[in-house]
Amino acid sequence: MLSQEDRAFLISLKQTDIDRNFIEQNLVQHYNPETKKIEKPRFNWSDEFSLKKGECHNREDIKRTNVGLFIFNKFIVENLLENVTDYWNTPLDKKSLGKFENNINDGLKNDIIDLNDYAEYQNRLQWILSLHSMVCGSFTEKTIVPLKGVIAKREKLLKEKADKLAEGDAIEAVKIESELIEEAKKELKGDPGMELFDSGARGNFDNNYKCNNIIRGPVFDPVTGKYKIAPNSFSEGLRKENIPEFTNGVILGQYPKSVGTAV
Repeated sequence: MLSQEDRAFLISLKQTDIDRNFIEQNLVQHYNPETKKIEKPRFNWSDEFSLKKGECHNREDIKRTNVGLFIFNKFIVENLLENVTDYWNTPLDKKSLGKFENNINDGLKNDIIDLNDYAEYQNRLQWILSLHSMVCGSFTEKTIVPLKGVIAKREKLLKEKADKLAEGDAIEAVKIESELIEEAKKELKGDPGMELFDSGARGNFDNNYKCNNIIRGPVFDPVTGKYKIAPNSFSEGLRKENIPEFTNGVILGQYPKSVGTAV
């Protein structure tokens, strides 16, 4: 929990106090030209503290919030959206932000806010999203290379189901994929590199991570009308005999987005 001094400092902030300089000096590691040293930030985004009713725009006491959510509320909501949403105290992943925006859309439809308010919201939102390089974690080594345990389990399952997979049984292949995805999620739980996947901000674990680091899986062959199973991931490279399946996957993914639009 924050000290009383740090808590008081945050509560004293105004919406206009929050700019890039404030973020750089207080929330990210930065270079101090006077000491000529890299200094740690005063706050971490996840530092927790409590709020009494009205200390922000909260209508009730809040036993636990964090610095990141407080900055979001202070910058985005204060003196703009207070009539359409209370203090937003839910971690800001893709789903949570969607619910937040539903409140704003309802406020716009019901004339609680007007188009100028909505435009200002978008301006504030786009600015704060521009700070993603200071906020978001990046991929870690564990999230960009195949996991040895998962690959060993993949080889075991592929061997056990070899007959069905040779017949192009896509359902069996998807079952294997699902089991391997869950295994990878267990091993990567708590890894900072999972933040981008868990937030919904970038990439889909069940698709992007799976294809890159576990298995490409079943790919429809438009010539035979059947599925073929590509057993490798992109990170491992292509086996010569599986080049057609990978190529078909590229065409099936790209055609509807390019030539298909003309059709």
